[in-house]
Amino acid sequence: MQGAFIWIRKIEVRNMDRNGKNRRRALLLVLAVMLVLCGGLLLQSGTHTQAAVRVAAPQKLRVAEKTPSSVKLAWQPVSGADGYQIYRSASKSSGYQKVKTLYGEAEHTWRDYGRVPNQTYYYKIRAFQKGTKNSYSAKTAAVKTKIPTAVAKYGKLSVKGAGLVDQKGNAVQLRGVSSHGMSWYPQYLNEKAFRTMRDEWGVEVVRLAMYTAEYNGYCTGDAANRTALKEQIYDAVDAAKKLGLYVIIDWHILSDSNPRTYQTQAKAFFKTMAKRYQDYDNVIYEICNEPNGGTGWSQIKSYAKQILKTIRTYDKDGIIIVGTPTWSQDVDRAAASPITGYKNIMYAFHFYADTHRDSYRAKVEAAAKAGLPIFVTEYGICDASGSGAINRSEAGKWMKLLNTYKISSCMWNLSNKSETSAMLKADCTKTSGWKLSDLSDAGKWFVKMMQSSLSTVGSTGNGSAGNGGNAGGSGNAGGSGNAGGGGSTDGTGGSGGTNGDEGTGLGQTGVELESSFSGAEVCVSTSNGWGEKPYYKQYALRIANTGTKELQGWSLVLTFSDRIELESGWCGHFEVNQKTLTITPEDYNRSIAAGGSVDNVGFIVKGNQVLAVVKLEWK
Repeated sequence: MQGAFIWIRKIEVRNMDRNGKNRRRALLLVLAVMLVLCGGLLLQSGTHTQAAVRVAAPQKLRVAEKTPSSVKLAWQPVSGADGYQIYRSASKSSGYQKVKTLYGEAEHTWRDYGRVPNQTYYYKIRAFQKGTKNSYSAKTAAVKTKIPTAVAKYGKLSVKGAGLVDQKGNAVQLRGVSSHGMSWYPQYLNEKAFRTMRDEWGVEVVRLAMYTAEYNGYCTGDAANRTALKEQIYDAVDAAKKLGLYVIIDWHILSDSNPRTYQTQAKAFFKTMAKRYQDYDNVIYEICNEPNGGTGWSQIKSYAKQILKTIRTYDKDGIIIVGTPTWSQDVDRAAASPITGYKNIMYAFHFYADTHRDSYRAKVEAAAKAGLPIFVTEYGICDASGSGAINRSEAGKWMKLLNTYKISSCMWNLSNKSETSAMLKADCTKTSGWKLSDLSDAGKWFVKMMQSSLSTVGSTGNGSAGNGGNAGGSGNAGGSGNAGGGGSTDGTGGSGGTNGDEGTGLGQTGVELESSFSGAEVCVSTSNGWGEKPYYKQYALRIANTGTKELQGWSLVLTFSDRIELESGWCGHFEVNQKTLTITPEDYNRSIAAGGSVDNVGFIVKGNQVLAVVKLEWK
C-alpha cells in the first residue's frame, strides 16, 4: 500500500500545472487502483480465514476389542471428513507416532495388529479434509489399553460345533508354531524363545513335537532319555504358562506308522501328563501325530478311545486332538464316523502348500461344513518333504480357508535345520531374540502373516502386515530417526524428511509417502527397520480405489534414496533396478473394487545407507 501512495503523489506533482479536468481523471484512476489493491488484500484475508477452518474432531474414541496381538479402535464418524489419522504411543503424554491413515468419512474402526501382550498402549486420532492444504482437527484425548496374553484373554478352551471357543463362548482361532523334534532341537524350548515368538511374532500356541520312534525317541530310547524328554516338556509347559501361551503336547508318531504300535507307552505317558496338567488352562493333548502306512480310521479310533479314557480319568475337559489317516490328511473319514462319548475332541489335519492343493482344501472345507472340529497342528508353505520352493499363492489360499472356518494352526518348524520349512536360517545360532534377518524365507512369511491383518483376510504375506502393514508390527527396531526423503509430518507426502517424526528413519514406523493418482491413492508405510550396514527396512503398501469403477490391474514404481536389494516380498511381484522397485500384483489382488483397497502387499529391502522412498509412480 505504501508504494501505491508514493505513485499517487508522483501523479499529483506531474499534474500540478495541468488543468483541473486532467487532475480529476488522474485521481479517479488512482482511486480505482487503490480499490483493486484493497480488494485483493481482503480476498487474501478471506482465503486465509477459510484455510484456518478445521474439520471437527472425532468423538467417543474407544477400545472396542483387544486380542493377544491386536487392538480394535472405534469412534463416531465425522461429517465432512475425508479420513482419519491414528497415533500410538507407549506413553500417555509423549512419543506419539502416526501409525495409520484411513480414507473416507464413514471409516470409524481400525485394528492395530502386532501388539505385545502385557504392554500398555495409548491412542489418539484426528480427522482431516483434503485440499490445496489439508485441514486437520484437533487430536482426541488419549485412550489407554493393555494387551492380554492368549490364556488371559481366552481362558479355558472348549469345543463347540466345528471349532474352539473361549471361556465366554466366543470363537477362537489359535495361531502358532510347532517345534521340530525335541531330541534334535531342544535348545529352542526355552522361555526367552517363547517370549520372542509371543512378543515379536504374535504366537499364541506352541506345539512340542516329541518323536516316539526316531532319534532318541520316547519309545525307543532308554529310561534316562524318557526322563530327559519329560523334563523338557515340563520346562516348556511352565514357560508357556508363565507367558500366557497355549501349548500342545504332541505324541509324534511317524515311522511307527500305527499309533497302536506303542499304545501301552502312550497310555502311561498321557496318564503322567494328565495327572500333572489337569488344572492347567493352557495344555492341549495331541495323541497321535501322523498315522500312515495304511493305518485305517477304525484302528486310529480304537487307539484313541483307550488314550481318551486314560486322559479323562484325570483331566475331565482338556482339549484332545486325534490324528487322522494318511499323515493326518483324511479328515473326511473322521467326519463320516467321528468319535462319540467324549467332549472337547478335535481332529488333526496337516498340509504342505506346494503339495496339497485344491482337492485337499475341498476335503477340509467339507469336513468343517459337516461340523468336524479341525486343528491344523502342522503345516508348511513348501512341499511335503519340508524342502523345495515356497508356494506363496497356495499358502494364501490355505490361510483364507483356515480363516473362513476359524481353524487353528501351527507352522512347522522352529529350528535352523537346512531345509525350506525351518523358520530360522541354517547359520543362525541364536536360541531366542531373533531379528527378521535371522529368519528363513518361511520364517519371514510367517511373521509377516502373523503381524498383519492378513491373518484375518487370509492372503499371504506380514505385515497386515495387510492393513497397509498396520505400521508397527512389533519387529526389532533399530536406532532413531535419521531423516529420509518423502513424507511430511502431516502425512501428505512431499519432499524432505522429518528426523524420524513420522517414521521415515531406521527403527521408526508410520507413513513414509502418500500419493494420489487418477482414481487411486497409494500409501507406503514403514513398519520396521534394523541393522547397520546393511540397513534393513520393512514396508507395507496400501492401494485404495477412490473411483466409481473397478480398478483392473495396477503397477507401481518406488524410487529409493539409495541402491537397494530385495530381501523378501509378499502378495505381489517385485523387480529391482538399482534404486527403483517395480511392484505388480498377484492374480488374487489384481482387481480393486470401487471404494475397496489392497492392503496385503509388503516387502523388505536392504542397503548400505538408511533407506527412504523418495518417489512414487503409477504405471
